[in-house]
Amino acid sequence: MNELMKSYIITIEAYSFYILYTLANVGEHSYNITIYQHFICAFFILLVIFILLIIYYDTIYKAADNIKRCRDIDLTSKINENLDYPYVYNIYVTHKNDVKNVFKNYIFYIQYDFINKKTIINFGNKINSDIINAYRYNDIEDELHKKAFYYYNLELEYGNPIIYTDELNKLFYFNKDIISGEDYKFIITRYDKTDILNDPSAYELLNFFKKYGFDNEYINLTPIYNIYYAIDNKKNKLSI
Repeated sequence: MNELMKSYIITIEAYSFYILYTLANVGEHSYNITIYQHFICAFFILLVIFILLIIYYDTIYKAADNIKRCRDIDLTSKINENLDYPYVYNIYVTHKNDVKNVFKNYIFYIQYDFINKKTIINFGNKINSDIINAYRYNDIEDELHKKAFYYYNLELEYGNPIIYTDELNKLFYFNKDIISGEDYKFIITRYDKTDILNDPSAYELLNFFKKYGFDNEYINLTPIYNIYYAIDNKKNKLSI
């Protein structure tokens, strides 16, 4: 319990004792207490109860969230401990009609290697003019920051637009409004590209990738840190 919460509780207790004392004397001095004063006392009691309930439930929810987060981190550590390439994730972007053959037919996929803090982009065979726009150097602010799909770079710890170079060396970015729409799917797998993942950390990383891609000012990096914590958790256990 931090000092601020202690201060709140002490203040509430002090006012509570004062109210109880006042109410205890109502019978003896009722002729001196107006209806308005009764109303104020009742309102304050309800307010104190309401504040206490907020503090209680906030504490309970935070504790539950921390417990869940610890469980998820521990589970991630256990899932990755026997893998040949642990903590390496591939996130594919593909059309909804190509989901069954996603490893052959995809637009691009991002490989996140958390052990080595590397991010690799691989482009597929399903890139078409419907999802890309020309990269214009004279209009970067409009074209990139407002329309381009971004990715979070582990090495730089910073966001960059995904830029595609065609056979004529022309540069294009992916239109975030299109590939974030209902016609396109995001799928996360392991390094070997065989299993589609559904463990908590992978699922959160996938959601983070989608949100950050659409809005590069999205700053909730918890899914990234949770995987790093899982790696540190494993290292700490080995060092004990």
